[in-house]
Amino acid sequence: MTGVPPAVGERPDGMIRVPSPPAAVLPSVTGDGLAQVGAKAAALACNAGVFAIAARTFDPFAFGLWAVATSLTTIVLGFDFGISNALRNRLVLRRGSGDDAEAFAGALQLLGGIAAVLMLAVVAVHLTTGWYWVLRNIPADAGATGARAVLVAILFLLLRMPLGLGMTGFFSYREARLNALGDAALSLALVGAIATAAWAGLGVVSALALYFGTMVAAAATILALFLHRRGWRPALWLPAGARARNRVWLRRDAPPFALLQFVAMFGGLSATVVVSGVVGVGEAGTFRAVLVLYMALLALQMAYLMPVWSRFSEIAMVGDRGAARGLVRQTMVRSLALPGAVALLVAKGPVVVTAWLGTPFADRTLIAVLGVWAVLTAYHSGLSVFLNGGGHPLRSFAAYLPGAVIFVPLGVALGHRWGALGVAWTLSVTSALSLGLMAWMVRAMFRERFPAREGGR
Repeated sequence: MTGVPPAVGERPDGMIRVPSPPAAVLPSVTGDGLAQVGAKAAALACNAGVFAIAARTFDPFAFGLWAVATSLTTIVLGFDFGISNALRNRLVLRRGSGDDAEAFAGALQLLGGIAAVLMLAVVAVHLTTGWYWVLRNIPADAGATGARAVLVAILFLLLRMPLGLGMTGFFSYREARLNALGDAALSLALVGAIATAAWAGLGVVSALALYFGTMVAAAATILALFLHRRGWRPALWLPAGARARNRVWLRRDAPPFALLQFVAMFGGLSATVVVSGVVGVGEAGTFRAVLVLYMALLALQMAYLMPVWSRFSEIAMVGDRGAARGLVRQTMVRSLALPGAVALLVAKGPVVVTAWLGTPFADRTLIAVLGVWAVLTAYHSGLSVFLNGGGHPLRSFAAYLPGAVIFVPLGVALGHRWGALGVAWTLSVTSALSLGLMAWMVRAMFRERFPAREGGR
């Protein structure tokens, strides 16, 4: 922390000494986690409604465009260069130290600037390439529509990127229940948006603008609520001293998360885009529908894991081995519910997808292979929370990197050979690789951060 006076009680590694309340660890996380899971379940039910309305409103090509555009959400939001995740840990560490407002304002201003630059770059790419490398097997007269759909999705998502720091702040301040309520309200609003688009007979591009515009408005509302609860009014421009202090922790903490996010973008998150580019836009819609079923289960798990991240950061600060082991054990045991849900989906998947989308679907093999991917992903995602919360995102990056490197070339190769099923197999193979590496990394972290006491475990 060169050039920055250490806070009272700060350790040499930059973490603050705080008292440890082991007895409160698991109940607190459980309460926040269950609130998140409950709200996420409601949100997923709404998302299923959105997908069903879109499938019945648009023709197969337009529905494929909708699937590709909405799949870009996590990819585009990953272009925050690790700032939001670094801020999450920073606010946990500096909570109550007096400079948390300064850190939040600096991150908000920096993300706003990045989003503006990226929006200009996206417009330039649109004008020069038309996104045709993402969209394959489309009608000759539909290229412009497809390009506009991708452009609208990316621009709105970049606009939302800095506004999403409100959610980051609520997690850091252990107010995840407010995020849960916001998530549920947003989901209802998105159902209203697609229903309005269907009622008004809007085309896919206008429908996407309404959908993502609603998402941006919700993020702005949550940000305003967070700032109001803190009593903060971030300045448009911070003093030189504040900018210097923010540069210290951003340069140190953000790059590892940025690497991790970029690895995720070029890994499994790009699966629908790979299917669209290799097999065709028409296949992307159905593939995305099956993927969404499993992503719903994984989203429920991640809703529970978000409070775990912040709590594990607090435990890591004081080196409480017993509390850390208890939290990991509890998290992994609760993840055992996911394989049972996957088995049920494999058994009933074709019936569910047919009823959901309103079109016949009988590819049980695709459902089974993506089910394997979902189980593997559940466990390596759970383990990654402990690496990230413990301040070791570079180890998460190392665990994900090999799978990310091979995903696109392997997915393209197997996609040309077996279609969407080849991309599904690629997801499962790369997830298995990540899980093995992640388990090894977590064990290494525990040996270093929570050494066993003499004569103890």
